[in-house]
Amino acid sequence: MKRKVCILVFLLSGVLFAFGQNHNGESWGEVKTRGSGTLACIYNESPGLVYNENGVVKGVCADILKDFTQYVREKHSVTLKVEFVRQEQVFTKFLKDVKETPNLLGVTNASITASRRKVMDFTPPYISNPMVLLTNKSAPTLAALEELPQKFDGYTALVIDGSSHVKYLEDMKKKYYPGLSIEYVPNAETIMDRVLKSDKSFTIIDFTEYFGAIKKGQPIKRHNVDFGESTEELGFIMKKGSDWIEVWNAFLTPEYRNSVGYKRIVANHLGSSFLTLIK
Repeated sequence: MKRKVCILVFLLSGVLFAFGQNHNGESWGEVKTRGSGTLACIYNESPGLVYNENGVVKGVCADILKDFTQYVREKHSVTLKVEFVRQEQVFTKFLKDVKETPNLLGVTNASITASRRKVMDFTPPYISNPMVLLTNKSAPTLAALEELPQKFDGYTALVIDGSSHVKYLEDMKKKYYPGLSIEYVPNAETIMDRVLKSDKSFTIIDFTEYFGAIKKGQPIKRHNVDFGESTEELGFIMKKGSDWIEVWNAFLTPEYRNSVGYKRIVANHLGSSFLTLIK
């Protein structure tokens, strides 16, 4: 009996170990030459953009990937299968895995920034995403960032570690509220949980995350403050030097984002009102 238990534990450990490893996909050159292949993807959940529903990955990103497979079939006579090899909940780990793994597409609400471009490749932007300053519904209303020290006295600012929002919050602290306490957390889920439970915290978060909270009917408040240029462009990410960038540049064009099919995808997952906020 003990021997059977040991064998079972060993087998289960092997399955978990294999799932936890990085997955090397295939290069575009290999797939194009063969005429078929797999696009390996890793994802970090983001409401409306990429999420798991009953074991199926859905969202704006998933539907754009379906259009991408159709594009390579029509333009290059290549049969491409999209495979979501795993989910990574910790954002910094997600970025690290994509940056270090050949032929792995990172799918999430990753903002295209100059600093990230130095260490990884981005597709053209697949959506524009305004930022939102968010609190628990019980918080006082903030009309301008200059009011931060008075209205949010004693508050803690929450931000996803490694996200582009870190710079915005640190700049806000320096300019408006030097005494502000900033806490760095692993993902948006943790932030929303903390904001919902505390009337002494606030965050800067993507509009898509705000949309997800509204859709769930959560008791939150959006503060209409001016961030300046606060709309970010989101893209899929890859290891620096990936040859997939060539075909992505040809597919993900302004013409595609102006198409009826693309706008239908966005409306289906984020609501038709979101279309007025994106470019």
